[in-house]
This record gives sequence, structure tokens and C-alpha cells, in this order.
Amino acid sequence: MNQDKKYFHFTLGAVQEFVAQARGTRDFWAGSFILSWLAAVAMRSVQKQRGTIIFPKPDDNYLNCLEGKGKNQPPTQASVPNRFKAEVAHNFKPEAIVESVQMAWRELAEVVWNADLQAFCQNDSIHRQIWDRQIGSFFEITWALTETSNILDRRKKWRTHFAPKEPGVKCMSMAGWQELSGTRSPTELENFWRAIGEKDFLCAIAFVKRRFAVHFENLGKDKKIKMPGGWVLKGWKLKTGVPSLSYLAPFYAILLMNGDSLGKHISETKAATKISDALENFTRRVPGVVYSHNGFLVYAGGDDVLAILPLEDALSCAKTLRDAYQKAFEGTGIYSTLSGAVEFAHIKMPLTQILRDAHSLLNNVAKDGCGRDAIAVRVWKPGGKAAEWAMPWKQALDDDGRLVIEKVAEAFRDEKDFSRQFFYRIRERFDLLNPQGKAILNRTQACHLLAADYMASAVDKKRKMRFAKAKKVIDALLIQCRRVMVDDKGQESWSERLEADGALLVRFLASKGSI
Repeated sequence: MNQDKKYFHFTLGAVQEFVAQARGTRDFWAGSFILSWLAAVAMRSVQKQRGTIIFPKPDDNYLNCLEGKGKNQPPTQASVPNRFKAEVAHNFKPEAIVESVQMAWRELAEVVWNADLQAFCQNDSIHRQIWDRQIGSFFEITWALTETSNILDRRKKWRTHFAPKEPGVKCMSMAGWQELSGTRSPTELENFWRAIGEKDFLCAIAFVKRRFAVHFENLGKDKKIKMPGGWVLKGWKLKTGVPSLSYLAPFYAILLMNGDSLGKHISETKAATKISDALENFTRRVPGVVYSHNGFLVYAGGDDVLAILPLEDALSCAKTLRDAYQKAFEGTGIYSTLSGAVEFAHIKMPLTQILRDAHSLLNNVAKDGCGRDAIAVRVWKPGGKAAEWAMPWKQALDDDGRLVIEKVAEAFRDEKDFSRQFFYRIRERFDLLNPQGKAILNRTQACHLLAADYMASAVDKKRKMRFAKAKKVIDALLIQCRRVMVDDKGQESWSERLEADGALLVRFLASKGSI
């Protein structure tokens, strides 16, 4: 082993608290962008100490933009993971990386303070005290310097960072943090935020998320920001327009995707290089895929994707991203798959709640519940969860690579006069076929019975739909209504029980929002 080289492992948190706690899509995007930007600052600082980022492969244009030297368009969405590994020399100074990230965050916050709050708040005011306390104590930076390559997973279990207890009235965007006015008087509270021009009562962290995009180009413009290592930090112009949820539809979709089975390969240096190249390839493809499906990309970096899409395009986008991921790994000799979670939510559902639930849906249902390489879906109405469906990609796609559940929804949409009454009592019908939770009919028998029931529910008394066609549609539906688990050896385990949620999802897709 080369004693002059070591591994530097870095991760930046708290991801969920900073990103997922959002009042709308603008806050959602802002949290992701800032976190990605700070991770990029950390990477640049490592390079300034002549370290080499070995996983994931860094975006050179992004890192050059930090110094105002980018040759291509500056990034407008998050694309740098909050965790990376680098090869560094024996005299490497990790403390300089921590200082760089903290300094960048403080300087960004100061730009926002000077532009939006200084005219209303004195530097010795209670507002400034709250600001300094919150800005200075939020992010958790974890690092390890070692001769082994997997130490960070163990290091992260040692909790050394704890947020301070917050008094007073709490922030409307980030739970548990005190809002900036520092008063308990309702009148003074309203007056403070009305003067600033905000309807929401925000803590310092949420305020930076809310306002930074307008001022980001001024970072380093009036004040030279010299970072540890001798480089100078600069911002760039960002578009401040982010589509609102109401712009997408009465129902919107959150798409969260993450690679499977990469961890066991990353500790091998040769494999890590191949993985980095493949993920860079994939990340380049993601924006085009999301935008071609009328979506808004919040984050794309490494093997993670987070996007907001219209109801009609979300599942197709997930499938296309899965195809792009597989193509990126072709020829590498490394097997990795991409699982996804789609949350269909009514416009009245809180975005923060849906974002948190998406991670549970991905990890517990798509990955653990189906054996990875899977897609999982939940539908939320104002009254709560209306349906949940999951399927391994292999069983979710037909021979032509199309999503079966969308094809079934199209078939029912074409025969809408038949489907309305049929779906109205679908849970009751399935319960009759599953007494005590066990199926009493085999697949063929259930298909024949429900196909006849489907035709009998017709509004069109002429019954133009032939029984053979009805059986084909119903059979495809019933396959998507049975749970499937794939083990580590690729063996499929099918449940005989029919789950009504699959049929309810078909109805939801066919009617574009009704369930």
C-alpha cells in the first residue's frame, strides 16, 4: 500500500430536514440546489489540496463555475451528491474542507441578509442573534481520513452534531426552528413579516432558501470571498421561476429514483471508476428525459433522481430513466438496477408530507418489498392514502418495454362506459375472491368470472365488447393486482391474493385523477 496516499470520505447533512421541509416547489428546489452547491464547494476544496475525487466523477464545469471559470452554461439544478470519496496525500487537511463549506454557507446567508433584512434589522438586534445562531449551527459535516475505503458508513453512526433547542414561535417551513422576528406578539409578528414582504414566518435557514436565488449572482461580486486553499468563490445568475404545483394539474406526481446494489462495488477502486463514469453518463441524460415528460427536475446526481411531473407523464418518465440507467452501465461488467417511487398527490396534500413518504415508498416497498429493480406507486387524496401498488420492473413491463398498468388503463379509458360501474365496487369484488385472505379461484377462473362481470356492468346494452377482448384486458389487470417478490437469486414469488389497489390505480390513471 502506498503510505503517501489516503482516502478522504465526506458527507453533508441534514439532507431530509433541509430539502424535504418545503412550503412549495421553489423551497424544494432551493434546498436541493444549495446542498448540491455546498458539496461542490467541498469537492473543489479537495482539488485545491491536490486531492482526486474518485467517486462520484465530478462535473468539471460545475466546479469551474464556482470560481467563475465555467466554459458551459452554469448549473441551474442540483447535480452534485452530498457524499463523495477522494484520494489525497498524507499531509491533507480535512479541517480546510469543513471550513470551506461553512464559509460558503455563511457568505451566501450574508448576501441574503444584506439584501433583504439589513434595512429592517440592526446588527445587534434579536433578529441578528437568531440569524447567527441558526446559520452557524445547521449543517452536519461528517468526514473520515483513512487507509480503507468504507469507513464513512461506520463514522456516520457516531452522532456528534446536535441542533440547538429553539425558543419562541416556530418557522412555518422548517419545523422546530424559531422564526426570525423573535416576538410572541401576534401583531408584532404580522407587522415584521409584512414589512419584509413574506406571508410565511420563516427561520434563518428557510429564509435563505426562499430568497437566495435572486441574489446568488451577487455572491463574491461586492466582496472578494477568498477560500481556504487560495481560490475565490463566486456565484452566477439563476432563474427564479419554478413551476408551482397548481401549474402542473389538480394532481401532481413526485418521482424519486435510486440505484440498487452499488454499495458492494464502490469499495473496489477499479469498479468505482467504472461506476463513476456510468453515473456521469446517466446524470447527463436525466434532464432531457424529465423535461421531455413535461417535468421539473429538482435533483440529478450519482444514482439519485428527484423530479416533479404531471400525473400523465410520471410513470413513463420513470420507465425511460430506468432504460437510460441500464444503458449507462452497458459494457461495464457491473450489475446495477434502478428502483423508483411515484407519489401521486392531490394539490391540497402538503408537499413536505409527500416528499418524506416518497423515501419510505422507495426503500420499504420498491426495494425491500419487491426485491429491488422495481417501481412503487402511492395515490394520495385529501383524506389520506387511496391506493398503493408495487411491481418489479420485469413484471411491470411487457415484451415491447411498455408499462402494462398504463396499457390496461388505456384499455379501460377506451371502454369508459364499461369501466365506471365495474370499478365502483372493485374492493368488494376482490374480497369475495379472497375470503380469509386466501384466493379461492385460480388465475383462469378469476379472469373468466371478472370478465363476465366487467361486460355485465356495461352501460352500453348492445355490449359491443367481445368476451375474448374482455378476458385479455381483465387478465392483464389481475396480473398487476398480485404482489411479486424477487429474491437475490432472481427467483419470483407470486402472491395468489388479489390486491384491489392495483385496480384502483388503473382507474386513477384511466380517469386521470379519479379513484
